[in-house]
Amino acid sequence: MALSNAAAMAAQHAAIKRQDVRAPLLINTDDARLMPNVPRILANPKYRVYHGDPKADLTARMAYLKSGGQGPARAVVADDITPFDVNKASKDELIAFAANEYGADLDAGSDIRTLRKKVAELADAAGALA
Repeated sequence: MALSNAAAMAAQHAAIKRQDVRAPLLINTDDARLMPNVPRILANPKYRVYHGDPKADLTARMAYLKSGGQGPARAVVADDITPFDVNKASKDELIAFAANEYGADLDAGSDIRTLRKKVAELADAAGALA
């Protein structure tokens, strides 16, 4: 009985010291120090899970903290965005577009010309047409 109790205590101690395999590092929110992701350090509010490069220098880790863990900011170039073409869209694309952009439910049984007209009206009402 004593042996199983000792084994259980050892297993419990190992679980406390076990590092998370999926996210092995924590980053300090004050000075960007990296620490192993173990339950005791994770409980400290000054540490959060770090998904960046473990070999990154201090400036890269501080940039990671400033970005909120999203990585470096990427500028959106107007060429990257292709406008939605109502005239080339299928029925399903028109229905999905109206739901996503304007929160409107269009009838799937309607004719495609009617759907295009309703999407144009929604865009005009929202001021999206120039």
